[in-house]
Amino acid sequence: MKEDFQHLAVTVEGGVDTVLLRSRPLNIITRPLLEELDMAFQNLEFETGLRAVVLSSGLPGIFCAGADIKQFQSWTSTTGSENCMFGAQVFQRIACFPRPVLCAVNGNAFGGGLELAMACDIRIFDEDIQVSLPESSLGMQPGYGGTQRLPRLVGPSYAKKLMMTGLPITAQEALRVGLADQLGPAGGGSLETALEMARVIAHRAPIAVARIKKSVEYAMEHCLDEGIVYENRGISLLCGTRD
Repeated sequence: MKEDFQHLAVTVEGGVDTVLLRSRPLNIITRPLLEELDMAFQNLEFETGLRAVVLSSGLPGIFCAGADIKQFQSWTSTTGSENCMFGAQVFQRIACFPRPVLCAVNGNAFGGGLELAMACDIRIFDEDIQVSLPESSLGMQPGYGGTQRLPRLVGPSYAKKLMMTGLPITAQEALRVGLADQLGPAGGGSLETALEMARVIAHRAPIAVARIKKSVEYAMEHCLDEGIVYENRGISLLCGTRD
């Protein structure tokens, strides 16, 4: 993929693409950053040899500081809704990406930064970071899908606690409650941990991996009986492939 991005760095290595946020100084989520994320993941869909994507930060010590809070006071009901909907759609593109997307949270992640991580399939945190959803202290609520994804990951009660208090939690606590799936070494070590995992996935049968992702996502939205039928469709499809 050949694109000149101002806020991202995209690299390719053996079927694993790396997308790094590099919008100085804090990877604040702005419209230009969202537009580049949208374009990058659109383009990645056309890479036939792609097996997995690792999303992380290219800035030391910070994953993403969240949305630009200066804009909140100028938003009207209409402009606030429109801006958040665009961000939510970009994050949904990442969530529905046809290959696995691993997120290496290699620095603190707040607000929309944590929402971005939650849109990924697997989250690996540096062991020394903190994350939070502080929007309630600003008269806002998460607007990029956080109120929907967080309870699916940690349960409704803990999700309410995290969002209503807005208080940060450690990486260890995030792992305990299921917000993080694994921890990496402090100082940015989650990126290499995520790359190692992505390389393992890249050597698995790609159609099977894609079907697993779809089947699990289907399970989150449907009853068990419907899910079993959907799973069986995947078995039928896989039995007819060269894999």
